[in-house]
Amino acid sequence: MDGQPTFDAARSAAMKTMLMKVAGEHTTPPRTKRIALIVSLTVGALLLAGGGAAWAITGMPLFQAPAPAPVVVSPSPSVTPTRTPTPKPAPAPSPIADPGPPYSTVPVDCATLAARAGLDSIVSNPKLSDVTKFDDPGVIQSGVLDCNWLSSGLQLLVSTDTSTGSADIADQRKVDASNPDIGDLSALRCIEIHDCTVSVISGSYWLNVRATSASDATSIDRATRSARGFTEALAQTPQPRAPWTSLPTSWSTVTDCSQVTTEPPVPQFLGSPLLTGPQPVVQGTMDSISFHENQSVSCAWGPPSGVAIPAGSVRSVSLSITPGAVWAYPTWAAGGMPVTVAGAQEASFVCGNPEALCILYLVTDNTLMQLTFNESTPDLLDKMEAFAAALIAQHSR
Repeated sequence: MDGQPTFDAARSAAMKTMLMKVAGEHTTPPRTKRIALIVSLTVGALLLAGGGAAWAITGMPLFQAPAPAPVVVSPSPSVTPTRTPTPKPAPAPSPIADPGPPYSTVPVDCATLAARAGLDSIVSNPKLSDVTKFDDPGVIQSGVLDCNWLSSGLQLLVSTDTSTGSADIADQRKVDASNPDIGDLSALRCIEIHDCTVSVISGSYWLNVRATSASDATSIDRATRSARGFTEALAQTPQPRAPWTSLPTSWSTVTDCSQVTTEPPVPQFLGSPLLTGPQPVVQGTMDSISFHENQSVSCAWGPPSGVAIPAGSVRSVSLSITPGAVWAYPTWAAGGMPVTVAGAQEASFVCGNPEALCILYLVTDNTLMQLTFNESTPDLLDKMEAFAAALIAQHSR
């Protein structure tokens, strides 16, 4: 051991000490003691020589080291070689399923609501009109139910966005609306002559019922009675549908007109430097559901008040972008002339409608874009195609 004498050195030191003691105690030993001394010296010598010689005299070892433990050698376990698996390519992402056309979050149709509300007892011969397919796509895909009985001067809009509806009704009541006491919260307003709207929050629904007639009194009566009837009708279907989800599109990040740009700016790009904008296109406040729930971004460029645009120049242009509304293109672009626009998957040009407007409809990245010009010039289509391509290119940067 480190720092300790070895076994033989320790044994030798012990014998020497013992012999010295024996020698010191018996300086003049008698004869009988002398024999014992000789034997002791002999044994000591043998001990110094090693335990084997001592065994020869005494017949047994004086110092015996423990027998070493047997060494057992275990065979190494056999190792079976394994084959490195060949990496498999990552699976291709699953294609996104087409959600189809949007649907209303109100799980009951207009005819059923009219029957439940007893509408024929409020207006004579109510006839449902098929005009909603040309509603703003941004309103349709927000899940709004739009019912029109044009011949009876009645319209019903229903949304499930009750938080926005409650705030809107509260704002109306702060200004000039009265309380018709319908549902959980309600307001009645008549802004234009003989044109009145009742807004109601009832359970999961926000209703706007608009009535027009020959007098304010008649419009108020029809709007109020119809709103009460529709509210009771919707109470029979209290659970709305889950909202529709559009296909993904990069245009969903465009939320206001400040994000709609070209290089150079639009007026210079169109060759009409007197145009200003873009300004948001705001619908009338009478229909608060369409105003708040519209998912389209609509912008316009036009001349300042009192400024005349030279003949042959673009006098005004409007743009509507509805992210995810690729579903609406076949309806809106029907009957148009197919054209090509860089960056668009499809495009159609429609001109000569009753308003003397020319419209370019196109689809880009699952989004419907509508460009409207009010000046018919020989190169108008070229300008519209270039303008649309520039908008797409600028957005893609």
